[in-house]
Amino acid sequence: MPFNEKTAIFCELGSGPRDGILETLSPSCRQIAELVVAGWTNTEIAALRGTSPRTVANQLACLFSTLEVTSRAQLARRVALGR
Repeated sequence: MPFNEKTAIFCELGSGPRDGILETLSPSCRQIAELVVAGWTNTEIAALRGTSPRTVANQLACLFSTLEVTSRAQLARRVALGR
């Protein structure tokens, strides 16, 4: 997906109701989780947030630990299920 389409998706993130697992996360972690679920890479997330891809990877590692998941697919499933 081209970056401009992903930017449009980013603008829509957070506009829906805050239910389930996302409610328990900080706004920063919530944004990263939503972007990962939307298919963004660490490099794309880093460019958006003005950080390095390594910083995003570290934040994801903490997020995975917090949510007790080991992959982006598991993260997407947890977010979809809301628990």
